[in-house]
Amino acid sequence: MKKIISLFLFLILLSLYISAAQTPNIDPELQKFCEEINRDFEGCIIIMETQTGKIRAFSNPEFGIKTKLSPGSLFKPVIAYIGLNAQMITPYETINCTYYFKKYGMTFKCSNSLGHGQVDLVKAIGESCNFYFYTLSTKLGSKIILKYFNDLGLHQKTGIDLPGESENELPVALNEVELVNIGIGLNDNLNLTPIKILQVLNIFPSQGKYLVPNYYKENYKVSGKFIDFSLSEDEYILSGMKHAVDKGTCKLLGEKNLPVGGKTGTSPFETGLRKRNWAFFFGFYPYISPEYSIFIVVKGGYGSTSAVPVAEEVFQLFEIDELNIKEK
Repeated sequence: MKKIISLFLFLILLSLYISAAQTPNIDPELQKFCEEINRDFEGCIIIMETQTGKIRAFSNPEFGIKTKLSPGSLFKPVIAYIGLNAQMITPYETINCTYYFKKYGMTFKCSNSLGHGQVDLVKAIGESCNFYFYTLSTKLGSKIILKYFNDLGLHQKTGIDLPGESENELPVALNEVELVNIGIGLNDNLNLTPIKILQVLNIFPSQGKYLVPNYYKENYKVSGKFIDFSLSEDEYILSGMKHAVDKGTCKLLGEKNLPVGGKTGTSPFETGLRKRNWAFFFGFYPYISPEYSIFIVVKGGYGSTSAVPVAEEVFQLFEIDELNIKEK
């Protein structure tokens, strides 16, 4: 009942916005396409212009601006950025992933039961190596990680021009277990809305632009900030997302020869006695000079098996150019 009332109130507020003679940046055909796909799962699809922040499609916007989720492996590029920017790592350094990561008298597991072997930054992002990012987060320490999280404004709303956007949550301290797990984006106190996750990850294909998402044309202006981010640092992280498509967790897209970069994520949650996952995908199209960034949330499954197939449908649509989604 509470969900129904909440949805009803949101629709009323949204209708008031629309009635104020505002024109969405939404492309009607692309929006319809995403809404039809979204009927098959609980979650949302958001498509944003990479360089401007204009929202071109947004299925289930109430979910996308209100629901708070732990980002999981989607945040590995963010941890990589911190490591590079703080000059705590170089992209060429390798770590030998042996599956079991032992620290503080405890054992943590990687995503590959055989271990990834020698892993550098690009491979670690592309194949989502937990071992690499456990190692990196413990090397960085909680003080550096939390400082960068605050500098990036992860706790702040995006400022999207839709009513009812939720606040985001950040941890204020990390114990030893939490320090290890923050490397793979998991923490009970790290909870961000889908629109916030998109805003943060879009800094990579936009080359450091931290943009405010824009839903209505009347409110549009390129707003946000540039983060302290060199092009060389960015290139290695983007290469990791290309590796994910070519050989890693997004290889379904590579098999379709789609010119994209991407990153998957999976975040566990509990419903009563049953454990389930949120499956995530962030990506951008095309890989060279990106025009569109996409974020997908699917309830159930894993990023590579539940969210990537949805992304494939959207990217295929871009490729065959059935829609003219550029503004006329």
